[in-house]
Amino acid sequence: MGKGAGVKLPGVSQVGRFAPILLSLLNEAREKLDDIIDIIHKTLGKPGKRPRTYRQVARRDYLYIVKNKKPGKKAIRKAVGKQLRYVRRNLGAVDRLLAMAGDGHGLARSIWKRYKPYVHSMNSSSICIPTALTR
Repeated sequence: MGKGAGVKLPGVSQVGRFAPILLSLLNEAREKLDDIIDIIHKTLGKPGKRPRTYRQVARRDYLYIVKNKKPGKKAIRKAVGKQLRYVRRNLGAVDRLLAMAGDGHGLARSIWKRYKPYVHSMNSSSICIPTALTR
């Protein structure tokens, strides 16, 4: 085997192509979670402050990568990680608000039906990307 000859794993070279798509899906899920937080907080009669969601910061981080003509792999990977952390924070906030609200959460049945499987996923160490929310 020569110096440049290596084993090519199937699909590894294409991972970089799908990172921007994942980034946009995570951004959309984060925005929908922000809306859900607002709905539940409003339904509860606004008890105290609304949970921190860092909307402006998360949006700025997302737009920084999207508007960049040729973002590097490292920058894309870093942006995906940031969006994942924003989504995890919002999922935790929704979980706490739903614990306070009980059954009177104020979410429409269609929204609640799509969101319910992801409410208790925060107990595991890995984060679940809510694909149902991104549709």
